[in-house]
Amino acid sequence: MEAEPLNSRRRVEPDREEPPSSLDLISRLPDEMLHIIISLLPMISAILHIIISHLPTISAVSTTLVSKRWRHLWHSVPLNLEIDDQLAKQNHKRIAAVSSIVTNCKQNHKRIAAVSSILAAHPGPARSVSIDPFRTTCKVDTTLDSWFRSSTLSCVENLRFDAGTVMRSFPLSAFRCAPTLRIVSISTCYLPEIHANSMLLFPQLKRLLLYDVYICKATNIDRLFTRCIVLEALHLEGVHGFTQLNIQMPNLRTISVASYWKRNTTELIQLDTVQIMDASCLERLVICVDDVPLLIQVANAPKLMVLGFASYPGCQLVIGRINFLVEQPSSC
Repeated sequence: MEAEPLNSRRRVEPDREEPPSSLDLISRLPDEMLHIIISLLPMISAILHIIISHLPTISAVSTTLVSKRWRHLWHSVPLNLEIDDQLAKQNHKRIAAVSSIVTNCKQNHKRIAAVSSILAAHPGPARSVSIDPFRTTCKVDTTLDSWFRSSTLSCVENLRFDAGTVMRSFPLSAFRCAPTLRIVSISTCYLPEIHANSMLLFPQLKRLLLYDVYICKATNIDRLFTRCIVLEALHLEGVHGFTQLNIQMPNLRTISVASYWKRNTTELIQLDTVQIMDASCLERLVICVDDVPLLIQVANAPKLMVLGFASYPGCQLVIGRINFLVEQPSSC
């Protein structure tokens, strides 16, 4: 009996069809297999939460497109809200498709509408909020106030607020986050007054950065500093509105001061004296001064390891009994 030809035994397999792009392959896996995967990777849920919680808003929302079973993740992780122009450009369509966040907005108000909708869709809490300058003629002070009064932004840890080239009042309602704030950066703003009987306190604030901030009274900044009880890093650049600043924060490890004369603003009161009364933990001090005389006095800094001093002639740095004076170079 003759053997069958080998090629006659071959199975003729049908051509494989490419799955449609909209097919959710993860959701099609059998439950048994999913249970095995989860049992082998008990930390998978925690890892996903960690990854998504560190993504920007657009990227975090986009993860809901990967699988239907992932749609709940964005709502269950802390929100990282970046309020910039990208939120109102091509990416707003992607957010709208996933979470119905942007609908029927005028061009000049897309960013405001997108943020308001995100805050309404996400239950919170928000870990970080970054606000870039608004390039719109509409008034946004009321909108900013309403955002910071939302429950989603009640426990912000990292806050960055940049008003751009036009001075804007820093929203007083942002201080609702004071108990949880760890890093604060404020640019081109009028700092609201802190009353003496205010219960405002920043028990977790580690880093404070102020750029081109107007403070009406020295007592106002003193009250702010006394409420930052664990502050370790302080950066002051172009602060104005008072002439003398006293710093008494024993936990400070880094202080950087940059002072310069603002062109066409001769009416502004410039800072001319900084007194660091208690610097027992100070390790790094950086001074950068341009076009203005400035006196920096440090009472005592036994742990000072790094000193940077680039300044305009006439500036003076005094650390304990050591005096550093920048003099005008003599002409030949």
